[in-house]
Amino acid sequence: PSDEDSALYIRPVMFANDDFIGVKPSDNYKFLIFTCPVGKYYTDPVRLWVTREFVRAVSGGTGAAKTAGNYAASYYATKIAQDKGYDNVLWLDGKEHRMLEECGTMNMFFVIDGVVVTPALTGTILQGVTRDSVITLLREMDIKVEERSISMEELKEAHADGKLEEAFGAGTAAAVSPVIEIADGTDVLQLPPNEERKIGPPVLRRLTAIRRGIVEDKYGWLEKI
Repeated sequence: PSDEDSALYIRPVMFANDDFIGVKPSDNYKFLIFTCPVGKYYTDPVRLWVTREFVRAVSGGTGAAKTAGNYAASYYATKIAQDKGYDNVLWLDGKEHRMLEECGTMNMFFVIDGVVVTPALTGTILQGVTRDSVITLLREMDIKVEERSISMEELKEAHADGKLEEAFGAGTAAAVSPVIEIADGTDVLQLPPNEERKIGPPVLRRLTAIRRGIVEDKYGWLEKI
């Protein structure tokens, strides 16, 4: 697709195809790649709902992998969030239900007092390619990035102090999507509109320019197919 907000989505898929049913790793697999034209994943700023009842992944599980089971674990809570009028879930850790992890469709970034904070890769969130690209571009822009644990309490405190300047997600389909609202029970964190943000929009413009070949790809991210 030629539209700036569109792309040809390329998705590899692999599934077991032994000729019997059994509770064991398969000996045979089918690998395929499908493509489809896509538009902008989120057409409006994203509103997220925090669940303290359900978990997507736990330490020692498959949270860091792109597996069907991780999607299945997220669907029920996502349906609840959407029934409440939200776009998706902002997941917390599976042990204490305090530490921020990821959204159901993208890795998360929070701008606190000029510093971009993103949850560290501890085995329970996806090591997203777009996450890595965004971190690289932010550091090129001389913006400080911290990959570390961040709690919901810290996020609320930063919001109360006027230091939570932005929140956005990063993912293959979502690209860089602004988050405008985060709800945790009766606490609702409202964030500035996208036109007032100084970090998320420029990162998206840089990423889009590289993807579309408008500026030089000095990182080797593009592959001609």
